Amino acid sequence: MYLPGRALKTLASNSGLTSIVHFQYVLFFLISILVVACQPTNPESISVEDIDFGTTDDSELFFKNVRQSYYDKEEIEAAGMDVFRMSDRNLTASYPLIHLAIAYNWRNDQAFLMVEPNEYITDPQEFKLLSIDPTGNDTTAIDYAMGNMKDQVAFAHQLFLAVTGDAQLYFDVNDEAISVFDKFEDREVIRKTVLDYYKLIGLIR
Repeated sequence: MYLPGRALKTLASNSGLTSIVHFQYVLFFLISILVVACQPTNPESISVEDIDFGTTDDSELFFKNVRQSYYDKEEIEAAGMDVFRMSDRNLTASYPLIHLAIAYNWRNDQAFLMVEPNEYITDPQEFKLLSIDPTGNDTTAIDYAMGNMKDQVAFAHQLFLAVTGDAQLYFDVNDEAISVFDKFEDREVIRKTVLDYYKLIGLIR
C-alpha cells in the first residue's frame, strides 16, 4: 500500500507519541510499585504470630552503625549472643518499671525481645498492667507470664501500643494499682527499643 510522504510522517509521529505514552504509563506503574514497597509498615498492624526472629545483613548493619551507640552492650560469648539495653533507661527500684532488652544471636542471625522488670517487682515471672485509654472509657489488662520468645514480644508489643497511644498505665499488685510510665522519658525508652527491634528483624523499614 502506497502512503504519501505527509501520511508517512504523520504515522511515524503518532507511532512515536504512542510509544511515549506507553512508556509513561509503564514508568508510572513501576514508580507506584516502588513507592508502595518502600512505605514503612505501621507498627500497630504488626502481628506477633508473623515474627520469625530472623535478621539480615542489611538490618544488622543498620543497627550496628546507626542505633547501637544508644545502647549498653552485654556480650555473652558462650551463648553467641549480645544483649542491648537502652543507655538512658531509668534504673530506679523505688517504683515498678519494666525494661526491654534486644538479644541478638549472632550465631544464628536471630534477634529476640526480652522483658526485664526492675527490682521493685517481686515476682518478675508473672504480673499484670492495666491500660486505660486517654478517654478513660476503656481499660485493658496486659498480663505477663514468662513464656517463650513470642510471649515476650507479645507483651512488649501491647506495652508499646499503650505507651505510644497515650494510655495511662498501672501496675496491678495485690489489688492495688500503682501508676507507672508517668515520665515521658520512660515511655520513649520503650518506644525506641521496640521500633529498633522491629527494624532489626525486618518488620519495619
